[in-house]
Amino acid sequence: MPAALAREFNSSLDRGPAFAILKLAARHPAEALPPSVAFFRDLGGLFLARACAAPEAASHEAPADELSRLLSQAPPMAGGEYFRPAIDEYRLVLCPVVLGGGRPLLREQANLQLKLAKARAMDLGAVSLVYARR
Repeated sequence: MPAALAREFNSSLDRGPAFAILKLAARHPAEALPPSVAFFRDLGGLFLARACAAPEAASHEAPADELSRLLSQAPPMAGGEYFRPAIDEYRLVLCPVVLGGGRPLLREQANLQLKLAKARAMDLGAVSLVYARR
């Protein structure tokens, strides 16, 4: 990524990842970018196109086939496995944290439809959770 664009993008992240992605989609729609950045730029562009086409609509969701096509083209990246519809069960172990913070595992961009299938308390306060697709 060109240095000036990287600085602009990093500066935009101060206002949140959604703002940074939408700004990238609006201002740099055809810029050569690393695959993972280009993927999210294109995803933001899809949203912007929907929002501009029908600004009064209650929802700007893309048709499922259009979104599936885009998600199937996601490049290898951390968390990218959550875009794949082939995964039908997620097993998580949550451990209590007294100080500090954690990293979000499932982000809103993935739009997963999950239901809690099983929960089990473990030693030392950890909890085992199993989620299945709806």
